[in-house]
Amino acid sequence: MEYIDGKVGTDALIQVNDSDKSIIMKQAGLNLRRIHDIKAIPNSWKNKKVEIRNYDDWRKWTKKRIRKYLRFCLEHFDKIMYEKIQSRLMNLEKQLNSKDREIVPLHWDYHLGNVIFDSNYKIITTLDFCCAMPGDLYADIGQTLYWQLIKIKTKNHFDDFLYGYKKSYSKTEIALIENYYLLHLLAVTRSTWDKQELAWLKEMHLTLLGEIE
Repeated sequence: MEYIDGKVGTDALIQVNDSDKSIIMKQAGLNLRRIHDIKAIPNSWKNKKVEIRNYDDWRKWTKKRIRKYLRFCLEHFDKIMYEKIQSRLMNLEKQLNSKDREIVPLHWDYHLGNVIFDSNYKIITTLDFCCAMPGDLYADIGQTLYWQLIKIKTKNHFDDFLYGYKKSYSKTEIALIENYYLLHLLAVTRSTWDKQELAWLKEMHLTLLGEIE
């Protein structure tokens, strides 16, 4: 990869005051919105394992994921945690059924480690589109929340990210983002569960899952 001038977003965020952190997060949110606003989804933005052509495809695929992760939770978690997760994922399934939504181009690995800023906290470029695919925009935002909690270890300023993406959200939209966040948390938990070299990540995931209400 050629050298790109600028600073990775995660590095920029930890080196500045709260006011500048707010600016960085708002810019990151605006940048994701611009990705989602691309009108023609590039042909190369296709998941290798599943073809998403429309919202109905997305809904069916997401429901399969819900069932798969609930089976995993039933096998590995106690009854209290399982029932909390089950309640949230059943709520997500209802949200999926509520209406058809337009699918948009998802970055599908969007976090500050994949965004380069200049010295004025303007975004120079966005990296790593290898996971890009069509889907529900709220899933991308929920995945970004996951990465912030893993990489930055705080939810501080995520409201600024949301504001940068758009100015206001309904309670339903916030719940959808949080449910998609949980779905992605479970996806990574399941895929890394038995990997000894990622035991540290497993512990972080268990802590985050313990915070689910």
